[in-house]
Amino acid sequence: MDYTKGEWKADERVGVVAVYADNESNRNCLDGESDNCIYWGSGYQEYNEDGSFKQWNVSPEKIANAHLIAESPAMYKALKQVLRQREYETQHMLETDPMYLNIKKILNKVGGKNET
Repeated sequence: MDYTKGEWKADERVGVVAVYADNESNRNCLDGESDNCIYWGSGYQEYNEDGSFKQWNVSPEKIANAHLIAESPAMYKALKQVLRQREYETQHMLETDPMYLNIKKILNKVGGKNET
């Protein structure tokens, strides 16, 4: 297969979100090993009105990115299935079928081919 195999795990903890191999059960995103993660996003501190520390947070965008990355192997497989189904259903019209061409373009990019 020509994609990152996964299974990946998105891990959210206090002020940090990370994605790493799901089989690394002893890992957590607070272990300081951001170099070994597929994705690592640090958070920010929130303070009360009086200036005292309230909590750590991670932006919704970083959390969404982590979950998107963690699910990318499954999405890749699903797109390949849609492409195969489309090939089966519209064998004579593939080169003019916008859905087919878009999916094929995406799968080529994921596979390292920057063709348009």
